[in-house]
Amino acid sequence: GQRLPATPPGVGAFHQWRSGREAGIGSALEHWRRTLAGAPQTVAYASLRSRRAKRSYLAVSARRMLGAEVLGQAKAYAKDRGVSLFTLMLASFASSVRRYMASDDFLIGVPIAGHPEVGMERSVGAMASVVPLRVRGGDGQIFEEFCASVQSSLLDARENADAGFEHVAEALGVPRDPARPHFVGVAFSHMHKYPPGHLTFGDCRVDYRINTRPFDRYDLSLNVVEAPDSLELIIHGNADMLDGPWLEQRLRELEDIVRLVCANPAARLRDLVTAPVEAEPARTAVASDEVRVEAPIVVTLQRGNPDKPPLLCLLGIQLYVDVATAIDDGTRVVGIHVPMLYNPSRTPRPRLAKVAGHYLDVIRAIQPTGPYQLAGFCFGGI
Repeated sequence: GQRLPATPPGVGAFHQWRSGREAGIGSALEHWRRTLAGAPQTVAYASLRSRRAKRSYLAVSARRMLGAEVLGQAKAYAKDRGVSLFTLMLASFASSVRRYMASDDFLIGVPIAGHPEVGMERSVGAMASVVPLRVRGGDGQIFEEFCASVQSSLLDARENADAGFEHVAEALGVPRDPARPHFVGVAFSHMHKYPPGHLTFGDCRVDYRINTRPFDRYDLSLNVVEAPDSLELIIHGNADMLDGPWLEQRLRELEDIVRLVCANPAARLRDLVTAPVEAEPARTAVASDEVRVEAPIVVTLQRGNPDKPPLLCLLGIQLYVDVATAIDDGTRVVGIHVPMLYNPSRTPRPRLAKVAGHYLDVIRAIQPTGPYQLAGFCFGGI
């Protein structure tokens, strides 16, 4: 007669717990009314194609893996400044997204898990509330301060997560628009990937990965999957307006931002990505015979004396982060990358003079006249 182990709480226990907290929804809604007062209910942003009158909900996606080096830098930043890795990645994503917004004030949907409070940490299921996190940050704000403000907003949101997304939208009287996501157009989530051996089903070894999906309710959503030795970025976008290469560029940009702020927490938001962003025309198919030149990526890697000629680092950005950190004579260091996409099977490689011409246009936009200080690595040195 051994006693059977206690049955862990099920999904019913979670919903019973949630029902018991409905009494607190009034104070939570009051918090959101105050927090979201004056927040824009719709935000326009630069995209490849115009928004359709009625969205299809179809999605495109992209993935990018950040290795142990970037994960270690991000964890060190979070530990030194008393924020979570979740907060750092959210703030980095928000600083990238704001570049494409027509506003420095916008909302990001963030899931707040409730199941740990019911003893259900290892349970599987949809047991979270999505809350509309308000993000505000001007060009001149230091990233470290911006990150701290995001952390504070997250803590407040967790305390008031009893009022979920739909409750808040209804209380604020946000109208529905068939062309747009309801209330929140951008979403972010961060999850931990269990280490090998943590999940077991009998004698089976278990592993898993997040699948991309052909549809999404948001215009743009990012999932960050944290493993013991890596961070995987999975992004989905509105297929009516965006495409895969555009999303891939956003993930490369996000990696650059994470590397930059870990090396230089005092960087201002305007210094993270300074290239202008404009709506681009619809892209041609992959079989195009033309070289496609995308919007240049310009990142200030090290602030310096604006009266001195900057050091302009060509073709690549993260390659020069360590160099920028080592320069301490007041020289501003700027990384420049001009993405060029083409089909090698049908299109001749771009000629060197054409590539140089595109970089010269960006250089002159930053510094109209010489003398110039240029740095390059590998092909960038040519």
